[in-house]
Amino acid sequence: VFVIEANPRASRTLPFVAKATGVPLAKVAARVIVGATLEELRDVCANRLLLESVAFERSVEMRDPAWQDEVRGALDNFEALSHDAAHQEPVTATALMAWEDAHRRHHFAILSRCGSPWLLRLLELLYDQSVRYRYLTIQADPDFAAIAQRHRTLTKAVFAADKSRGLEALKRHVNLTVASTEKLDGALNRYLDEQSVGRGPRKKGQAHATPGSGRRGG
Repeated sequence: VFVIEANPRASRTLPFVAKATGVPLAKVAARVIVGATLEELRDVCANRLLLESVAFERSVEMRDPAWQDEVRGALDNFEALSHDAAHQEPVTATALMAWEDAHRRHHFAILSRCGSPWLLRLLELLYDQSVRYRYLTIQADPDFAAIAQRHRTLTKAVFAADKSRGLEALKRHVNLTVASTEKLDGALNRYLDEQSVGRGPRKKGQAHATPGSGRRGG
C-alpha cells in the first residue's frame, strides 16, 4: 500500500466508511505506517525518556514562581482541550491538532528551565517522531481524560519538587505511546488473521510496510 497524500478531513470520513464497510480502516492505516517501525518507536521513546529525565531534573532544580505559573497555565489549557476533545464523536482533525499542540506545550513548559538549548532541540526532534504514533493510537482508542489525569499527576510531582515520583510518572506517560501502539498492532494482526480464513494463510509480514516503501513528503 502506498500513501500518497493524507487529508485532515479523513478524520471525519474514515469512521463513517469503516462502520459502513465493517473494515477497521484506522487500524489498517496504522499498520501501513507502523508496520515495520515498532522497533523504531521503542528506540525513539527510550532515548526521549533518557534525555527528558535529565531535562526534567534540571528544571525542577531551577524552578521559580514564573516557571510554576507557566507550567500551571499550560496544564490548564491542556485540560480544557482534553475535555473538549473527549466530548467530540469523532474528534475532528482541528481539535486533535490543537490538543496535541497543548500537550507539547505542557511537556516543554516543564522542561524549559533545564538550561540547555541543545537538549531541548534534541527532545523536540524525538518528540516529533513519537507524535505520528500518538495520532494513530489516540484516534483508534481515544482516552483524553486519562491522559489529562497523567499530566496532573506529573505536574503535582513537579510542584512538590518530588523528582522520584515525577520521573516515574514521566516514564509511565512516555511508555504509554509504545504500549498503545503495540496493542493496536496486535489487534490488527488478529483482525487480518481472521479475514484470511478461507483465503489461505497470510504470509508473514504481508501487511507490514517495508522500510523504504512508498513515498514520503519532504
